[in-house]
Amino acid sequence: MLPINHSAKGFYRINIQALKGLDKETVDIVKHINSTWSDIEYLHFLFHKIFGSLSDDREIGHTFSALVVYSETFYIHLSILSKLLEQLSKKNTSVKKLYSGNKHILKRIDEIRNTIIVHSEKPNFKRVHGSISTTDPEHLIEHRIATTDHKGKTKNFILKPLRDVNLLHKIVQNVGSILAR
Repeated sequence: MLPINHSAKGFYRINIQALKGLDKETVDIVKHINSTWSDIEYLHFLFHKIFGSLSDDREIGHTFSALVVYSETFYIHLSILSKLLEQLSKKNTSVKKLYSGNKHILKRIDEIRNTIIVHSEKPNFKRVHGSISTTDPEHLIEHRIATTDHKGKTKNFILKPLRDVNLLHKIVQNVGSILAR
């Protein structure tokens, strides 16, 4: 679980000052990663703040449903990070190894994002048939979505947003370490 910081200064950042000898495009990508990660940490903070107040909530059912919808927002930002990491992997061989080693995680995040945001105008969109959400002691919210793709193949996605945020946090930290070498 990410620590809950009450100050933006406590948020994780790749230290741009520690990056020496990198081209402008790489530095711009890192700045975008830092900005996107900040958004994820703000979502994470608010998610825990709201989830923590559920026991006193008279409309607990509505609040829980709202948190399920809210938790899907993480995947939009995580997908942005995935694309930024892919860009960095084209510029740095060590980042490329890290990206390749975690490609299954990043691909899954992109698939989930593409399931959440339905582009019915595209030929390969997935039709959502239903979903169910539960709480899980480790992940707080687990959201299962049943879909059918354009070829009629069914697939189920399991969204565990806080687990996926932690996985991406580790990857981003490793990227920061690689680029600071």
